[in-house]
Amino acid sequence: MICYGTDRVIPEKAVHPEPPCCVQLSGTITGDSKMSYICITMDGKQKRLHRHLMEQLIGRALSSNELVHHKNENTNDNRIDNLEITTRAKHIKIHGIAGYTIFKYVIDKEWLRNLYVQQQISLRQIGLRHNIPVGALQRARIRYELKRPTVYCRICKSVACYKEARLCAPCYKRDWQRGRHEKD
Repeated sequence: MICYGTDRVIPEKAVHPEPPCCVQLSGTITGDSKMSYICITMDGKQKRLHRHLMEQLIGRALSSNELVHHKNENTNDNRIDNLEITTRAKHIKIHGIAGYTIFKYVIDKEWLRNLYVQQQISLRQIGLRHNIPVGALQRARIRYELKRPTVYCRICKSVACYKEARLCAPCYKRDWQRGRHEKD
């Protein structure tokens, strides 16, 4: 038997406080529970545990358009009260096109403008400091139309690629070579 509240196999003769939460399996549990869905193997075929549990509950096989959604988004939490049957269209609305929640991170326009435009902190550094994916920050930057001001080279007045030094690549190289020759 498997207790789907804990995803652990318990002996058939064991006394369990709530037997309705257990399902008799004639297979074995497979898969890495930390990285993916828990799967079971029955009659040589592999099946995801949450789909099997929902089929047992409703008494029929799920159609290809029916998905089992984990309400708390924990794919290892296969309690019946955490599972619901949804259509593919509804599931896309819940998670977004790529399977991730689109607006999970609420990014304030002024906060991002302060860090990205005024303080000149890269999106990668902002993401690392505040534990926000760079992709979410990039989408917010595009949505808010945030652009850093163009910095020009202090020597030749072309667009600078070394912002802090305010130098373009040729001028930076020239300054570096001069500095190196002066040390010799």
